[in-house]
Amino acid sequence: MIPFFRKIRKKMADDNRPLKYMRYAIGEIVLVVIGILIALQVNNWNEVRKKNKKYDRILMKVKEELKNNIINHNIALEYFSYIDSLLYDVNHKMLTKEKLKRDNYSVKFLYKYMNVLIQDEEFNNFVDQDFNQSAFNDSLFFILKQAYKNDKKGIEEMNSRIASLTSNYKSELRSSKTWYSSFDMEWTDEMFDYFLMDSFFYNNAKGYYDVQLTNLSRATERLRIKELKVYEMIGDYFNEKDTFFTYEIEDYKHYKGVFFKEKNNVYLEFKVINGAFYLSFKADGYDPEVTEVFPITSTCFSTGWADGYYYLILNDMNQVMNIRYTNKIGTKEYKKID
Repeated sequence: MIPFFRKIRKKMADDNRPLKYMRYAIGEIVLVVIGILIALQVNNWNEVRKKNKKYDRILMKVKEELKNNIINHNIALEYFSYIDSLLYDVNHKMLTKEKLKRDNYSVKFLYKYMNVLIQDEEFNNFVDQDFNQSAFNDSLFFILKQAYKNDKKGIEEMNSRIASLTSNYKSELRSSKTWYSSFDMEWTDEMFDYFLMDSFFYNNAKGYYDVQLTNLSRATERLRIKELKVYEMIGDYFNEKDTFFTYEIEDYKHYKGVFFKEKNNVYLEFKVINGAFYLSFKADGYDPEVTEVFPITSTCFSTGWADGYYYLILNDMNQVMNIRYTNKIGTKEYKKID
């Protein structure tokens, strides 16, 4: 192609047609410039395409990391809700010899604890890439930075506190109670007296409740709500309808109803909005509120307020009679009226 144009240029020069030659030369320069610009644009397109593919690949890893975190935090919250139900009996002095014989875990939970782990390697890698993709990034960064920087630090501190509390409690029992090593074998009168009347046990149970259930479980629930929101955002970005963390309304239809507490005339009502359960709150002297419900088990759930656990209280026929709500302040009961 180049030799062809050179021949035309030489012929024009030989024929002494400088004006035509000048126009031709200018045209050739313009073509070269256009060619260079097109080549640069194609190169830019390729770079953008590579960057977008890299962005999507790393973002998908963040989504998988979120999925693992949510699964682990669901397990932790289910465990916390179980311990919370055990501590209800302890804090309300409802333990009996029969209950202890039937299930010694109702007091043995003080021997154990669950660390809440947070994976954030993929998110940190995402941040290190310094992507400037869209306003979507701003929302994602704000939520996850808040979760993985602030919330993670607080949760790790509470993990350490509950581990220390549990260790100190076991050390004290080991050194002061001769029955410690045979706890799983047979109950004695001394053991009954300790778990039913000893202030050391009840004080430690209260400390355990304050750290693990009042602080750690609430922080974990707040974190899980943020993780679920970002998980859904990333799914929308990829135009994916991910149902991994959704639930069937039919499986929780026993949630439906209206519940009432006479003091302040408080009404709680379950509503289905866009395929999910929501809880509405109305009371004298308060503005009405509505928040999303997050089932933990078939009879326990938390809400978008992340302020405590709600338990469905069943009768012998497995019919829902009340809702029991527990938080760091205390316990409230709401009677089903509809």
